[in-house]
Amino acid sequence: AKDDTEQSAYLIATSEIGPDDGLALLELTLAHGADLTSLDSYQGTGLIRAADRGFVAIVDRLLAAGIAVDHVNRLGWTALLEAVILGDGSERYQQVVRSLLEAGADPNLGDANGVRPVQHARERGLYVWLVRCMYDAPQAVFAQLAFVVARDAGERARQPLREQAAFARAGHVAVVVRELA
Repeated sequence: AKDDTEQSAYLIATSEIGPDDGLALLELTLAHGADLTSLDSYQGTGLIRAADRGFVAIVDRLLAAGIAVDHVNRLGWTALLEAVILGDGSERYQQVVRSLLEAGADPNLGDANGVRPVQHARERGLYVWLVRCMYDAPQAVFAQLAFVVARDAGERARQPLREQAAFARAGHVAVVVRELA
């Protein structure tokens, strides 16, 4: 059941009462059949709401429950975009980004204007932070992200990044990224 603001106990658990109490309430709502496809007034999922607040345990629990990782809300944002755009670069947001990437979030999905997470990170001064999140991602995710970074990099770095991404050599890509920063 939802109230007139499109809130349900499940959606409130994902974002409104903090990561600790929220996780307890989330577990209760999931145990009683919460609908993971339930949307808020922005047409966003509980995952988007938890990601924009940096609630790592809630993000991880929702991902484990099978929530759609790349749902797009009416603003044109995914959970990954919310974490990059609204996050502060702290460790909790880095972990949210890692969790989303490990769960298969597509780093190529841009916002309604086509601006991808890497581009938003660069604009916010979080470019190196986002690239750092890549190193902890599984090899296949790392390689995909390195290609995204290469696409957004300047011409002098594009080819070395692509070559290293093909082999998923984090150390080599780190050197190229440091040169760009």
